[in-house]
Amino acid sequence: MDARGLVAALALGASAVQMGTAFLGCSEAPIAAVWREKLLSSQADELVVTSSLSGKPARGLRNRFIDEVEALGEALLPYPLQYSATRALRREAQLQNNSAFMAMWSGQGIGMLTNTDIATLMAGLVTDAENLILRL
Repeated sequence: MDARGLVAALALGASAVQMGTAFLGCSEAPIAAVWREKLLSSQADELVVTSSLSGKPARGLRNRFIDEVEALGEALLPYPLQYSATRALRREAQLQNNSAFMAMWSGQGIGMLTNTDIATLMAGLVTDAENLILRL
C-alpha cells in the first residue's frame, strides 16, 4: 500500500509486489463511487474473506449480499460459475451505485488507502521508496 511495504518486500527478496487496493483510491479506477467511498472510510477489520460472490475465497467489504448468501448455509457453485451467476445482480448494483449487492474487493491495507490520482500515487511511491532505499 505504500513505499515502506514495497521496500520491505524487496528487502526480503521479493521481485515484485501486488498493490491493487492502493489504486482503488485513484480517481481513474473504474469503480462505482459508493465502492470508493466505502473503501476510503473502512478499516481492515471490516473486511471478510468469502466465497459467496465468486465461488472461491476472496477478500472484500461485507455487505447485504454476502450476509444473505452466507446465511443460507447452502453449497455454492464452484468458481467461475458462482461469479457468472451473480454477474447481472452485481452489474445492476454498480449501475445503481448500490453497495448492498456489489463485489467490493479489497486488500488488507484498506486503512492506508488515500483519495488521489495515479500520477500522484506513483510519484509518491517512487520518491518515497528511493529515499528509503538510500537510507538502508
